[in-house]
Amino acid sequence: VGLTFLFADVAVWSPGDMPDLELQTYGSLALGVGRPLGGGWSGLASLTVASAMIDGLAAPAALGGGLSHRLGEGGSLSVGGSVGLTESAPDLAIYLGWSASP
Repeated sequence: VGLTFLFADVAVWSPGDMPDLELQTYGSLALGVGRPLGGGWSGLASLTVASAMIDGLAAPAALGGGLSHRLGEGGSLSVGGSVGLTESAPDLAIYLGWSASP
């Protein structure tokens, strides 16, 4: 939509059962929006929700965001993270990224 980037990601995973633990089929949905901020910078915000894999645990959910800076014609550096919104999600996740093109 113009310069705004919208995305959705859906995943389903059936892990099978462990000897002492029954695992449920796991589904997740991530929705996000990204936008150029000017000066080679862009920003991204996302929300990820998933079903619970183990009966009795809350379904995980996280809110994330990040910044990316374009390095000339061939690459970019990225930094971001997410915070867990439920007990079963990680409290904090941080990422650093680098991409390069020939």
